[in-house]
Parts: sequence; C-alpha cells; structure tokens
Amino acid sequence: MLIAQLTDPHLQADRDAVVRGAPVYTQLEKVVTELVSTRPDWVICTGDIADDLSSEAYGHFLSLMEALPCPWACIPGNHDSRSAMRERLPVISGRGDAPVQFALMADRILLLGIDTMAAGCVEGELDWQRADWIRAAVASHKAEGVLAFTHHPPGPTGSAWMDEIRLRNPELLATALAGARLLALFCGHTHFEHQGEFLGRPWYATPATSFQFSRERPVVQSLVPAWREIRIEKGCVRTVVHRCD
Repeated sequence: MLIAQLTDPHLQADRDAVVRGAPVYTQLEKVVTELVSTRPDWVICTGDIADDLSSEAYGHFLSLMEALPCPWACIPGNHDSRSAMRERLPVISGRGDAPVQFALMADRILLLGIDTMAAGCVEGELDWQRADWIRAAVASHKAEGVLAFTHHPPGPTGSAWMDEIRLRNPELLATALAGARLLALFCGHTHFEHQGEFLGRPWYATPATSFQFSRERPVVQSLVPAWREIRIEKGCVRTVVHRCD
C-alpha cells in the first residue's frame, strides 16, 4: 500500500497569492501533478491548508485534490478554520468548530487523523474529548496496525524555536494511543524534515508543499515543494520525502 502525505499548503483566497516568497497554489499544483502520475492508494493532508482562514482557500484546495485518482482525507493545522473546512470540503463530516478527525481502514491498516489544533494558538494541544475519540477509534477497528497523522510534532525536533510551538501535551496523546499497534506517526507544521521516536515507534515530520524553514530560526530556507511517500509492506513502514525540484 502506498500513502502520500502532503502538508502545509498555506493557500489564500487569492489563487495567485505569494506567501513568504512562495506561489503557494502553484507549489501545491506541482505536488498534486506528481501524485497523479504516482497513483497512491491514499493521500493525507496534515493541515495548514489555508493561510488566511478564507473559504476560498479551501475551494482552491478542493479544485486541485479532485484531480487525484484516489481517496483523500485531511486534518486542520493552527492556521485553519474547522468551520470553513467543513463548508468547502465534502470529505469532512460533523458540524461547525468540532474537531476534524478521521479513522479509515486501508488494507487492514487504520489511518488515524488526529486534530491537534488549539484555538488561537500556534502550538498544538490535545483534550480529553479527542483522546477518548482516539481510544474508541482504535478499539472499534480490527486493524493490524495504526498509522497516526497529526499537524503538530509529538516530540523534540532539534530546533529550539520549533520546539516552543509543537504539541504541548504529548503525554495525553501517548496515553490515548497506548493500546494501539502503532506503526508510525506523521506530522507537518515544521516545514522541514525530521525523524524522532514516540511510544517506541518512529515519527516523521514532513516538509511543506509551500516553503521550507531553517531549523535555526523561522526564516525561509527553500521554496522547493515536497511530499512524503509512505509504503506499508508486511507490517513494516518504509518512507521517503520527495522534493519537486
């Protein structure tokens, strides 16, 4: 099974908007074009779809994602509006500002999209309601393994400035996932590539489709869009980042 993760498009109402030097719609279009030819089984977007909270930004996102030859799902990031996502993206259920999450079975693997957005904050946070949802989702699916997706990193990234705005209560996430056969966790938010360990399993931060940050300070280091390939083979995870340069 092949899953593609993309993250942090940072689209705006103006399709031609340039964000931190990146023509963000064109950047995402490059990634989607590559995915159309790659033909993954699933595409997962891990948040910061919009940069300006606009409904139009999600409309632009949908217009590109509809070209994919496979199902797709998404969760919000700190820049997103849950209500605007629900208004424009038909893959999202629920109402208003409730957490945007998903639990999907794909070839005996549970794909678990976890909403780590904290209203009005750049850093992420999990609450007991979402933790209970995670436990219930894991318990109700007879999966051979779980792939978890969040926006915020669950652990240190090796970047002092990024670690101030990561998930601020990863212990609650660990408690919620304790009963799962976790294979790996994938996140966005960082705008750079990183690998760590969570619950004894690997977690991976994926570079953005929009622009890439320096680890040393929050300045743009590259405008090359990227996405992550995730392959599941006999219960093992193999992953690599592709840069569309």
